[in-house]
Amino acid sequence: MTKKIAMPRLSKPRVKIPAGSVGIAGIQTGFYPVTSPGGWRLIGKTPLTLYQPENPEPFYHAGDEIKFEASTKKRLRPSKGPTSLAIIT
Repeated sequence: MTKKIAMPRLSKPRVKIPAGSVGIAGIQTGFYPVTSPGGWRLIGKTPLTLYQPENPEPFYHAGDEIKFEASTKKRLRPSKGPTSLAIIT
């Protein structure tokens, strides 16, 4: 991630972040696979289901490099593979 968009974590984390939310903390981007508390600054949301209890093995792992592609609800495109997530901004 470019340092141009780096942002610090929130001083007071949110109690509930919706599953699929995409955020920035420092010089990292990441996503919330399940609804949970969190202190990252939110920049969008992916429509993908990132965690399924009946199939808990994710298509991503800690440390993977994932490309985030901006999209809109009207022009949501399918991702280009398992390492690309479309996000609604």
